[in-house]
Amino acid sequence: MHKWIISFCLLWTAANAGPAYRWVDESGHVHYSDRPAPGAERVELVTGPTVAPSGLHSVPPNPTEPDRQGLRDVVYQSFAVARPAPRETLWGSGGAVDVALLISPELQPGHRLGYYLDGEFTLTDSRRMHFQLQDIHRGMHTLQAVILDEHHEPVLRSPAVAFYVQQTSIYYPRNPIGNRSGG
Repeated sequence: MHKWIISFCLLWTAANAGPAYRWVDESGHVHYSDRPAPGAERVELVTGPTVAPSGLHSVPPNPTEPDRQGLRDVVYQSFAVARPAPRETLWGSGGAVDVALLISPELQPGHRLGYYLDGEFTLTDSRRMHFQLQDIHRGMHTLQAVILDEHHEPVLRSPAVAFYVQQTSIYYPRNPIGNRSGG
């Protein structure tokens, strides 16, 4: 916890471009502050790379590559996984998970869809916004859709969605909590 607080303070201090000071107390604990303490040494804070906010991520064009038939002019206003919903728990799906994607404006000519399921990429080689995943085992999973150009290069990625698959245990099939079908 202390590391997070120190990191936050260092970033806040660096963002405000003020001086920072470091010292070690009698117990051997390292302290940082924007005010000097007895025996403190001034430290130079170096800011690291910025992190893009979560949500809609667009792959920046590479200026050394050819224009690829106006690909850089394509602007998608939104792209997201609509189903499964974030943190949704799917009960008794038999390993099948329905997926629905939302995109605006519609998918551009020459673009295809792919997805990352638990970090593993699959090219759908399709333009369908609704499809079904098969053999999804119980547990937590993450799904992120990606729009690809005609060279299978990423154009845009959706935010990742975490969802859960639950199955009724064969050892306790009448589990009232796990059996959501009412029988």
